[in-house]
Amino acid sequence: MNVQPVLDALASVSFDVLLISSARELADVNDLSSFALIFLGLPPEEIIRAVDELRHARSETNSMIIGLVDDSHPDNHLLDDPTVLEKLDDCLNISESRDNLERRLAFLSTRASIREKNENTASNSSRELQRINSELTDSIKEQLEVQSALRESEALIRAILDTTVDGIITIDKEGRIETFNGAAEKIFGYSVEEIKGKNVSLLMPENHARHHDEYISTYIESRVAKIIGIGREVPGKRKDGSIFPLELSISELKIGTRTVFTGVVRDITERRRLEREILRAGDQERQRIGYDLHDGLGQALTGIGLISQNLANRVRPDDPDRAGEIDEVTRMVRDADQLARVIARQLVPVEVESSGLAYALKMLAENAEKLFDIKCTFEDPSGALIRDNSVATHLYRIAQEALSNAVRHGRASEVDIALESEPANLTLVIADNGSGLPARPDLKPSGMGLRIMQYRSRIISAVFSITGNESGGATVRCRVPINILTSSRAINHD
Repeated sequence: MNVQPVLDALASVSFDVLLISSARELADVNDLSSFALIFLGLPPEEIIRAVDELRHARSETNSMIIGLVDDSHPDNHLLDDPTVLEKLDDCLNISESRDNLERRLAFLSTRASIREKNENTASNSSRELQRINSELTDSIKEQLEVQSALRESEALIRAILDTTVDGIITIDKEGRIETFNGAAEKIFGYSVEEIKGKNVSLLMPENHARHHDEYISTYIESRVAKIIGIGREVPGKRKDGSIFPLELSISELKIGTRTVFTGVVRDITERRRLEREILRAGDQERQRIGYDLHDGLGQALTGIGLISQNLANRVRPDDPDRAGEIDEVTRMVRDADQLARVIARQLVPVEVESSGLAYALKMLAENAEKLFDIKCTFEDPSGALIRDNSVATHLYRIAQEALSNAVRHGRASEVDIALESEPANLTLVIADNGSGLPARPDLKPSGMGLRIMQYRSRIISAVFSITGNESGGATVRCRVPINILTSSRAINHD
């Protein structure tokens, strides 16, 4: 095969020419450019083997493999073999004229350049796709890990919520219930399926429920907290309609752009029952001591007084001075007897069947003037009848404790006790002119006496408050619903 025309044409288009005699020799060449024009002038059976070996050896390059054919040579049958044509990128007929060869070579060169650009673009795209695929794989892996961690965290939180003894309820800013844990189900008697999506006011008595949404909207608009962030005791309503005492604390939580409120509730029915038991035990112990003072010590002092009086009468004719001394002892014994009976009446203050709360409060005021040397008044324009002796006793104890605090801690010289009547309530008011409440508003009055007054108020469903007054002292108010006062049903102590 005469390849000289091809060599001359290649030289004319500035190609470097390397003559190789065999396919094996071609495979060993390492300095070929990525897109060299490789011309094979070999028999068909060798071309197939050479092309396979060449492509395998130069797998990272994209050299164009061009077959050389010579139509003028009778033994050349390259174009007759379709297998060979599939292996080659193109064929060049060396029997063509010099001009045709040069045009054909220019076309192949342009084709190689375009192919190089395309394959470079494809390679870059492939690398970019591999990079994106790697990043996506890492991102998906990270997301799966995050989702797994979230599932574990949610499972842990759910386990905590379902095992805690406190009810935990979350609501949206419209008051709709979103979550309701197992303890809340037990406290209120609703299942989560029954209550989810309902307004939380369903869990409150009507007089509290009608203000709840107003509290939330006011807080969102003004950020002034009436119930948010403040722990307090409130009444709750169970599914069966029964009302019971709750400790409630509400906190605000931001989740993205959403605002939710979390309420932690605790049923304190048992605590209140124990408090009532303690107060009742205390009342019973006071009553026992009062009876002992009246029937035991009082009678003993009366007997001592009679004996000393008889003794004075016997010695008076013979020893008037000694009789006078005995008379003084008799007078002191009678004063002690009177004081013991006053204390006994304070310890056993109210008997509805006899004189009632008004009389007991009147006697409390009179005795306070004697014992503490203060001015103490009582007014009862209401004339309300309290049929429940336990309610009357609790009110008396509140008045007694408030009076004692005013004298002992407030150094009051005047105390006014009154029963004020309203259409729906009766209010016990104890006002003094003592030192009043702490000067700093963040300091609230505290102490066992105050807590006992608050406990007693809760037991009889009363509203308790203590405020400053115009005289500089303190005013204690205990407002009791009229329906409790006029009911013949005793307050449940169990």
